[in-house]
Amino acid sequence: MPTGYTADIYDGKDIDFKDFAMQCARAFGALITVRDEDKNFEIPEKLEPNTYYKEQIEKAKNKLCLLNTKSTEEIKKDIEVEYQNNLLKKEKGVLENKNLRKRYDNMLEQVEKWKEPSQEHIKFKVFMTNQLKDSIKGDCSSYYEDLEVKKEDCNTYYNRNLEHIEEDIEYYSKQWARELKITKERNLWIKQLRDSLFNEEL
Repeated sequence: MPTGYTADIYDGKDIDFKDFAMQCARAFGALITVRDEDKNFEIPEKLEPNTYYKEQIEKAKNKLCLLNTKSTEEIKKDIEVEYQNNLLKKEKGVLENKNLRKRYDNMLEQVEKWKEPSQEHIKFKVFMTNQLKDSIKGDCSSYYEDLEVKKEDCNTYYNRNLEHIEEDIEYYSKQWARELKITKERNLWIKQLRDSLFNEEL
């Protein structure tokens, strides 16, 4: 049975070594981003880096600029909005947790009422019980009930946001540098492949 790479040979199509090699090249790291393209898709001479990380750096820098130009009054408004949102999140979390616990408890009650039809079903009932108890333990913590929602002062708010933005800039800058390095390595691999196939007599 042919693979996606050998189908043309199997079908009797006139395919030379260079075409076969270029099709197979899409299975390797350098060309992984075009692997799923139509088989007639021509492999580019040069790959361009994914600009996602570069865009995130710009977004973070814009956030930094915005943070640094806000007045004290604007920061106080942001603090109030964030505080109200956090109160709503806590309220929603508490309600969702109670509803989830009710659903688990309801099912646990049904499992406990269930009469095993034979001795062979005792372990099954224990298993169902344990599944529900483990889920209650893992999913129904008192996190939201215990969550203390505080309103920050301007300095704390500013410093927390500044730290977060600076961490983003550092992270995305490292990822962008990595993306550029990987793209350069991939382009070298493609160039070497093309040179070996098209610049030499085969």
